[in-house]
Amino acid sequence: MEIQQIYFADYETPPSKAQLVGYTYALKQRHFLKEIKTVWIDLTENKEMLLGQLSKRDQAKLRRAEKERLKVIVQEKPSDAELLEFQKYYNQFARSKNIYTCNFFHYTTMQLLREQGGLTLTKIITEQEETLCYRLYIVDGKTAMSLYVATAQHNQNNEHNRQAINYANRYLWWKNILYFKNQGYDIYDVGGLTDVPSIQEFKQSFGGQIVNVYSGYIPYSVISNLVLKIRDFRFNKVRKGS
Repeated sequence: MEIQQIYFADYETPPSKAQLVGYTYALKQRHFLKEIKTVWIDLTENKEMLLGQLSKRDQAKLRRAEKERLKVIVQEKPSDAELLEFQKYYNQFARSKNIYTCNFFHYTTMQLLREQGGLTLTKIITEQEETLCYRLYIVDGKTAMSLYVATAQHNQNNEHNRQAINYANRYLWWKNILYFKNQGYDIYDVGGLTDVPSIQEFKQSFGGQIVNVYSGYIPYSVISNLVLKIRDFRFNKVRKGS
């Protein structure tokens, strides 16, 4: 069964051969798609307007990060080695936070996105070339959506304190916003809002507006429809603890 993945669709795109089409952050509701709330930052605003949406406290954190001589690296087409390095770093972070790891399926998806020009990997390092934070984006030339973020908080041997890592995380986010703006992008998508208050507050701290987007799979055959029903049955069974 052939599966097609479409990102940021603003209309129904009929598949050529695919029996199952996955939509990520489609702009219109369709049957089978789940509504998700996210935040869009308007990159057509000038730099001063974007900076003005930050609190005085966050602006001070950015100025503090500037003094740390941190280096931002943007990899528009990361190599397999760079993706594996990110995967290892992210999984260490994920285990420390007890969240889902980046498995082989996710890794191969990143490879496919890269070959289609739809992936950007960024990181921030110290003068000693120690990585303090990663951010990975799905991109299409108009929208940049934050997919993964991982910080050095998982590293018990890290010589930097939690506050310095927090500065670096915000600084990388801000520099990424400016990078995509300078590349002619219109929208910076924070990657969806969660039910965790601290994460929700952080994702809204750079301004922008809350919008609804839609994700999920649409079947285009009897077989793919059956596959979805089996998947949903198993998922609901797991959630109920059966």
